[in-house]
Amino acid sequence: MAALSAFNLTIRHGIRQHATSGLVLPGRMIGGNLTAVSFRHQMRLSSSSNTRPPPRRDIEKIIRVAVRKEKSVEAEFHPPPTFLQRFLGPKDIPERYTFAWYGEMVLICTVFGITGSSTMLLVRPAVKDVLGIEGTFRDGPWSYRICSIVIMSPIYASLLVAVGTIFGRHAYFRHFAVKIFSRFGIPAELMDKNWKVNKNSFKKW
Repeated sequence: MAALSAFNLTIRHGIRQHATSGLVLPGRMIGGNLTAVSFRHQMRLSSSSNTRPPPRRDIEKIIRVAVRKEKSVEAEFHPPPTFLQRFLGPKDIPERYTFAWYGEMVLICTVFGITGSSTMLLVRPAVKDVLGIEGTFRDGPWSYRICSIVIMSPIYASLLVAVGTIFGRHAYFRHFAVKIFSRFGIPAELMDKNWKVNKNSFKKW
């Protein structure tokens, strides 16, 4: 009988210890207080042990305080993004065939148009004056065509990011620039650490 009583006492002591600690409950400890989930679990344990629970108003007040503390702690660890982060961050493409979507497409086409025209204004003088090669894409020679393509691609990719950033679409056009540079043998992960994730979730239009 003595051994059985000692065993029952040990079990009761263990239940009380688990009920009051925040390690085994489904919530977390925040500033010495239990969160709302672990508090409800503790009140369920206390009600089953023939103890009178506190009034409902007190319970709701404690839960509100715990939730408020949890939100404040999450805000400290995850501060809101700055203006620069929002400006350079990715923008969601609006739903197709809506007024906002048509406006987004006009903006994207404008950036591509400005970038293409600016690239040709820079490539032709570079091939003719710097390299001393005269010709056209239609009439040749092939040295002019090859040098124009080699010079055009990095200039176009760089201008695309610059013009896209001015229009507030840095992340969108940066994806195209990384893709262009990757065709020259540069690993895309070297330029963008999240390339694989962004590639799967990227939406052109």
